[in-house]
Amino acid sequence: NFDCPMQQNTIYKAYRLLLPYLKESQKEALKHLRVLVDKKIPSGGGLGGGSSNAACFLQGIHQKLKLDLDKQTLRNLGAQVGSDVPFFLSGLEIANVEGRGEIVESCDQEPFEVEIIIPKISCNTAKVFQKYSDSFYQEAKIKQIKSQNWLKKANQEIFTKSALENNDLLAAVLLLYPQLESYVKENLFLSGSGSCFWRKKILRVNATESKDSTKVE
Repeated sequence: NFDCPMQQNTIYKAYRLLLPYLKESQKEALKHLRVLVDKKIPSGGGLGGGSSNAACFLQGIHQKLKLDLDKQTLRNLGAQVGSDVPFFLSGLEIANVEGRGEIVESCDQEPFEVEIIIPKISCNTAKVFQKYSDSFYQEAKIKQIKSQNWLKKANQEIFTKSALENNDLLAAVLLLYPQLESYVKENLFLSGSGSCFWRKKILRVNATESKDSTKVE
């Protein structure tokens, strides 16, 4: 039960992109597989749920059909589905990501757990980026930000900065969805293009409860 037509679903997009790389026998085998998704990550939450679904599908099919595709080819396919897919295909728990998501490099920061706050609002990623482009994007500002070497900053330093400093998309999100302002006042950080917010974890919860489960049968 996805909230979009099948053709727009990330798993279906990955499936279509993978077909040219398959032999006829593999295409036939694919007809006898089904994909089951136990959806727990909210759509429009900025948590990469759709991207992780696509990555899991590509990895699952690669293993099931014993494909001989190298990691870079899989990442290139994933990048055509969504900007976050190459990260989920990288196998890294924490990484520096550049470009539009296709450049993924390991970093020496320690992974940390977060507490995720999920408002009952779905942010439209395309609209958020368009609003950012129309109202906030400036070449001079981008050059200034790049000169600050954010990828070399320690997480502890980043945690001391404001939510607006840490995510350029937040200003655009608040223009489109002003009801999310209250979460910023609670010193929470926006996840991706929203609508979910996060902070360093205070209480431990069962991590499996917040993950989509995608498998190929």
